[in-house]
Amino acid sequence: MIVFISDGYPDDVDWFWNTGPNETAVRAYVDAQMAGSGITMYTIGIQPNVAINTVLQYMAAQTGGVYYPINTVGPGSQAQFDAALDAVADLLDC
Repeated sequence: MIVFISDGYPDDVDWFWNTGPNETAVRAYVDAQMAGSGITMYTIGIQPNVAINTVLQYMAAQTGGVYYPINTVGPGSQAQFDAALDAVADLLDC
């Protein structure tokens, strides 16, 4: 099991604005390396934007996991994050 938490932005901001996230490459990697591997990915998107949401949703769906979006705008974001972590922990019987 992998719990993947991302704000959807790479550390190299110049790269992001100049080339953008390569959704096709991420999907190809997930299909080739993760789908059918027996490894389940649970993805948590913090401050999700539309492009990243679809990638994180795809990663979870292709591996039998679940995608949890966390909207960091407005109240309740900490509660959303806690609920996502609790849901994943419940799957582990922690």
